[in-house]
Amino acid sequence: MSTSKISIIVTAYNRKQFLSQAIESIAKQEIDRSEFEVIVVSNFELDSSLFNYNIAISSIVMDGTIGEFLYAGIKAAKFDIIAFLDDDDIFLPGKLKAVKEIFTENPDLSYYHNGLEYLDINLNRIDYVRLTERKSSLNSNNDVIFDIKSNPKSIKSAINMNGDFNLSCISIRRKTYLRYLPLLQKIKSCQDGFFFWTGVLSGGKMIIDHRKFTGYRVHYLNTSASLNYDKKIEEMNREIYTFDLLLNFIEQLNIQSYINTYIKKWLTLYKLEYLLIKYIFEDVPRVTIFRSLIDLLTIGKEYSNTIKYRIAVLSIVRLISAKLARSIYKIIRR
Repeated sequence: MSTSKISIIVTAYNRKQFLSQAIESIAKQEIDRSEFEVIVVSNFELDSSLFNYNIAISSIVMDGTIGEFLYAGIKAAKFDIIAFLDDDDIFLPGKLKAVKEIFTENPDLSYYHNGLEYLDINLNRIDYVRLTERKSSLNSNNDVIFDIKSNPKSIKSAINMNGDFNLSCISIRRKTYLRYLPLLQKIKSCQDGFFFWTGVLSGGKMIIDHRKFTGYRVHYLNTSASLNYDKKIEEMNREIYTFDLLLNFIEQLNIQSYINTYIKKWLTLYKLEYLLIKYIFEDVPRVTIFRSLIDLLTIGKEYSNTIKYRIAVLSIVRLISAKLARSIYKIIRR
């Protein structure tokens, strides 16, 4: 298995309309076509036009969860460096060149995350900030390089730079993740969080790069951008399920106790965050919201105050009026 070539795994589920632009963005990359392969894992047959870009494309057609899609792609990959791309996102110029260079220069690198540009449905740049995002991080000129064994508290800096968000920004070294692949098959959502946190658990080097090499498309078909109540509750349930899987997995690992505790604290905070967002859309007893709110505020100081208090304030509004909380959430997400 080559250690310098790249396997690009493109996942596509029920969205044919964006896939050609994703493939085109790969074809426009500045590295030689012999340096990478493309594996498209989809639940539909690929249109023949996708094979007109003179790049090597393998197709896997299957049904399943996102975890099963990614597992199939990684198992089929010929190369040790894996880059991911969602069907509705694109690679910006310089992406694959940067991935190749940074993995070649860092043989102990397990996880790499580049910055992103937010795009509308027509791929125009837009000013967009997610509810749980620090806007200052979007314009950061600093990279984060850390090893969990020597500097676990760098996790906070990595998260502040959105280093755990969006699969299309993530590249990994396959051999580092082999022990986690059975767990990957079980996840139903939060695939970006899965690779970030298993990268932390691996103890290898992780690099969060401020340079923007990925275009993230914000649109109504994107599950995370949806404001449909039923879809939002379903999404949050999948996210919570993934964090429960990771928390249970950590319990079975033989790692140093302080690292174990530190990582579990972060995962628990994330779970609570998603619970509170879920409660905005779901009718639950107010005492349930209140207990989760107290947990979020008291569990630890490492969590970003910007995230914590924005969620907390919205949850307090939810205690008073569910309708008002949902209206505010819609405004924030626009």
